[in-house]
Amino acid sequence: MLWTRAWAHVGVLERRKGEASRFRDFERDGDLRIVDSLPGDLDEVSDMIAEIDESGLLHAVGLDPAGVGAIVDALAARGISASVLSFPGFHPLDVSAVIDAARRHRAIRP
Repeated sequence: MLWTRAWAHVGVLERRKGEASRFRDFERDGDLRIVDSLPGDLDEVSDMIAEIDESGLLHAVGLDPAGVGAIVDALAARGISASVLSFPGFHPLDVSAVIDAARRHRAIRP
């Protein structure tokens, strides 16, 4: 089973004007959440992942490596291990390297 949801900053509507109506369609369908401020999405994302984890249904969380440090921290605060994270386009063994690099560059907690 696969369930997906994406978050985007409202600025994407201006930067990608040609796609703005499609983004709004995804938003209306419930597949995209457009947020006014970042990291305003972190609590929502992390709470949702925690709820799925508590149900016993969480297998993995796919992420874009951008901003991964803050997401890892938010999940850790909810007792969720970074081992459930996956990054499309990265070999599974590279995930720890991505997290380590984020920690070094963004000074996040281990």
